[in-house]
Amino acid sequence: SGVRFSVVIATKDRPRDLERALDSLSRCDPPPAEIIVADGDEAGSAKPVSDAHAGRESSPPLHYLSSPPGLTRQRNRAVADASGDVVVFLDDDVEVDARLFAELARAYRDSAVVGATGRVHEEDPRRFGNNRSLARRLVFGSGREGTMTRFGYPRRLQDLYAERDVEFMQGCLMSARREAVERVGFDERLTGYGLCEDEDFSYRLSRTGRVRYVPGAVVRHR
Repeated sequence: SGVRFSVVIATKDRPRDLERALDSLSRCDPPPAEIIVADGDEAGSAKPVSDAHAGRESSPPLHYLSSPPGLTRQRNRAVADASGDVVVFLDDDVEVDARLFAELARAYRDSAVVGATGRVHEEDPRRFGNNRSLARRLVFGSGREGTMTRFGYPRRLQDLYAERDVEFMQGCLMSARREAVERVGFDERLTGYGLCEDEDFSYRLSRTGRVRYVPGAVVRHR
């Protein structure tokens, strides 16, 4: 039997984005085993969207949980609920390619692989200091793409079509074996949102086994 994927989406105050993300997940072939929506909004703005999707025949089983706000907390809380072999962390403002789970499953056939990520299409990459910027390369050196510098800064991938081992993943598309996630965990001292918690988590994960970059696993990130 194939890999069972649990998708975790941490969300807060963005029901429209969440709806688009869930729509794209319902078109996946193969589908994930389950989706867990961790809502950091006290008012529960993600609940009506989650309930509507949970009621659809085309939707994978969906669990909604209310969580104290903060990306690291929301993700840890959702992982405790997950039952899949692999947990896939998505941002609430992505749309996934229909073949996402087929591509990720290929990476996990290797038992040495503890994590996998893929190609992120950014709709609005910043013009200065983006992933391909010359300034970044001069400052951060010419080490192997996909690794961290000595001082903890990511060397972004320049060749987006070559499969390889990496030391970090972008938060909008990260995956890891559930046992590894439970061991490594997200650091809840990093509160709030967008504080490099993804690089912290994925670098620590990469110390425990191989983390693969799979160019065929694609998400669009708004």
